[in-house]
Amino acid sequence: MIDVKNLSFSYENGRKNSNKTAILKSVNFSLKKYKLCALLGSNGSGKSTLFKCLMNFLRPQTGEIYINNEPLINKTPAQMASLIAYTPQNSGTYFDFSAFEVVLSGRARFMRGLKFSKTDHKIAQMALINVGAYELKNKAITALSGGERQLVFIARSLAQQTPMMILDEPTSALDFKNQIAFWEILRSVCVSEDDFNASNLDLNLKSDLLNFIGKTAIVCTHDPNHAFWFCDEILALKNGEIIAYGDAKSALNEQNLFEIYGRECKITDGKIQFIAPYPILSRF
Repeated sequence: MIDVKNLSFSYENGRKNSNKTAILKSVNFSLKKYKLCALLGSNGSGKSTLFKCLMNFLRPQTGEIYINNEPLINKTPAQMASLIAYTPQNSGTYFDFSAFEVVLSGRARFMRGLKFSKTDHKIAQMALINVGAYELKNKAITALSGGERQLVFIARSLAQQTPMMILDEPTSALDFKNQIAFWEILRSVCVSEDDFNASNLDLNLKSDLLNFIGKTAIVCTHDPNHAFWFCDEILALKNGEIIAYGDAKSALNEQNLFEIYGRECKITDGKIQFIAPYPILSRF
């Protein structure tokens, strides 16, 4: 699905310069179709810059990015919109669009003329239902809480119906219930139609989710437990370099966790495993 080869990117005083501060250094990875991958790393490790390169917002000094064996560098904005749906860490909202109108904007690539079709309206509605935010549809986006806005923008990415999704800290403003619901939905849509199974969802959304399956996703998260519980693979950055990549259960070992976060972590035993900093576990 996506192949990144020898990717390097640098800034100089906010501008790109190959001779100055390196943000990404010879990054290489491949992500297969239908995989859900967590992007991990401390603040300033290069995660958001990697996303901007994957979205064609930034041009790397060296290296190449391929999606479906085609180079990304020559893709137009319209072509990118048909390939990748992007949920940024912070989405600016300056107009009083309703939540439904914001989600409907994800259907822009399907527009013929100046109007959205009945199908566009139906898909936008289903996307809001699937993220548990349908009751917000008529509210102004500027009147919503940070968590509510985040749900709306996640729904917009679903409504875009692209084969790939890139999400930058999508759960940072969500409460515990909505964090888990988000990961369950994303886990359910990152599959082929043959492997689709929505039995783990609280709501009866299986028929609606069929409109959104077949995704490949990269999600930036600061919670390694979410990566451990829900993701197929993890990609960890430190100082712009990959320090761990592979199957989530094996790559998220205690040695790599220390390398990523700079402190000792323990993975508990038992049917449900979780990751915790060592001093916390020592209290119990």
